[in-house]
Amino acid sequence: TAALANMLRVEQLQSQIQQRASEWREQLALKKATSDVLRVISRSPGDPMPVFREMLASANRLLGTTISAILSYENGLMDMAAHSGWSQEALDRASHFYPGPPNPAMLSGRVILTGKVQTINDTLTDKNYDSVTAHAAPWRRMLGVPMRSHHGRTVGAIVVGWSEPGVNSSRERALLQTFAEQAAIAI
Repeated sequence: TAALANMLRVEQLQSQIQQRASEWREQLALKKATSDVLRVISRSPGDPMPVFREMLASANRLLGTTISAILSYENGLMDMAAHSGWSQEALDRASHFYPGPPNPAMLSGRVILTGKVQTINDTLTDKNYDSVTAHAAPWRRMLGVPMRSHHGRTVGAIVVGWSEPGVNSSRERALLQTFAEQAAIAI
């Protein structure tokens, strides 16, 4: 029984080591992405587009999605500042909403109207989400976070989407909030 207890202890320690190594790799990837975005910010004063492209590419890579957007919010109107992975049909559909006032039929509108992180587990079952856009995209699970100025005013939103339904983790929320802070600096 002592040998069995030792084997279980070794397996438990190996599992803990693997978990810590995974966490370390994730933190390293986030630090690299943050460094890359800050490097682009320093090279592109006054031009947020390169920053937004780098930010969306990093968010897509770290969150495992291919669909994302940065939306600005100024004078009561939202506009799409940058996007990645959107189908032409989804872009055409977005032209019905942007530029325009925040609309709760879109996740970005919900983020702006509430000033809080918003999630949708399945756009096709959310009665209040624009189903035409959900089918055009196609995205099912979504996560959106507000971008705030240094005065705390909401200046935009970052949204990402996955092609399958599901629940967003606190890690995904925290990661996207990091990118939102950087995007606000670029704006």
